[in-house]
Amino acid sequence: MSELGVPGPPAVPTRATCGAYLALRAEVVAMLELRKTLQHRSVLLQTYGLSEHSVVASTSVTKLRALQAGAGGHH
Repeated sequence: MSELGVPGPPAVPTRATCGAYLALRAEVVAMLELRKTLQHRSVLLQTYGLSEHSVVASTSVTKLRALQAGAGGHH
C-alpha cells in the first residue's frame, strides 16, 4: 500500500479507523487484481489480433440479438 502512497495502519487504532483501513486495503487489493486481469486480457486480445472495442461491440450485438430473440418468443 505504501507503493500507492497510502500510509500504514492507523496511528490511533480505534475500531472505526481500523475498520476503515481494512476496507480501504480490501478495495486496493481488488483494484490491483482487476488491473492485473485487464492487463492479461489485453495481451490475449493483442495475441489474437483483436481490439478491445471490437470484442465489446460484438458482445453487445450478441446480447442485443439474444434479448430481441427472447422478446420475440414471448409474443
